[in-house]
Amino acid sequence: MSSRSQARPRARGVRSAMPLGWIVLSGVLAVAMCGCSGYVPRMTRTPLASPSATASPRGASAPIPTRIPSATRTPSRPAPTVTPTRSPTPLPGAVVTADSAYVREGPGSHYAIILICPQSTTLDVLGRSTGGLWLNVRAPEGSLGWVQRGDVHLNRVFKELPTVEAPPF
Repeated sequence: MSSRSQARPRARGVRSAMPLGWIVLSGVLAVAMCGCSGYVPRMTRTPLASPSATASPRGASAPIPTRIPSATRTPSRPAPTVTPTRSPTPLPGAVVTADSAYVREGPGSHYAIILICPQSTTLDVLGRSTGGLWLNVRAPEGSLGWVQRGDVHLNRVFKELPTVEAPPF
């Protein structure tokens, strides 16, 4: 006889254990996945109502204690996190847009040059000249002086700048 003919015949109505194993595994995975949703109910206890101790009139029955639910589901949610907002970085009062800007002792080309600021230098603007052609500024290293308005880009409202008197020449 060949080895095929010696195989045990399968009894009728008996199924292989393989599909049952897959069904059990699928069920375990489904339960595990549902249990990982992050929702955890909180249980709180509420005491049962106690019967009153007052006397009842004749013929009246004793009060029936009322059952109050003892558990309440409260979803567990994390407290919201507060994200700090960034305040905008203040713009400098002015930025040199010309190749260079001369910082002078007063508002006019006849005043002596204190400092030469290269392009992209930031300046603090303190005020404007009476005629409006010059700006009173503080250079990054702290020098105070005047630059021509056309040599810089002003990041403030020109009309709101205070008028500064020119120093004597």
